[in-house]
Amino acid sequence: TNLVKNLTDNIPYVHLAIINTKNDCIIAGHPDACANVLKQLPESASFKQLPYGLIIHCPEFLAIEKEWYQIHHRKTYANNRVNIYSTASGQIYQPS
Repeated sequence: TNLVKNLTDNIPYVHLAIINTKNDCIIAGHPDACANVLKQLPESASFKQLPYGLIIHCPEFLAIEKEWYQIHHRKTYANNRVNIYSTASGQIYQPS
């Protein structure tokens, strides 16, 4: 993670977005900038490019933070036809 942090601090348009463990992290940003970071990692490093272009753990997100909050804090309604699972517990729950 320290190597990735050093690289993302010095390469524009890419950020160290999430640190899961000292050996597991997520970078986000412009595809070319991300590729620049990845090519500087040791050959033993593994990575996976995610197939979507949405990042929310980066400074660029602040431009739409208010709208994102409003979308995700709207009133919800019970739906007994579909099970909804918590990513935290893996259990079915009813939105409130």
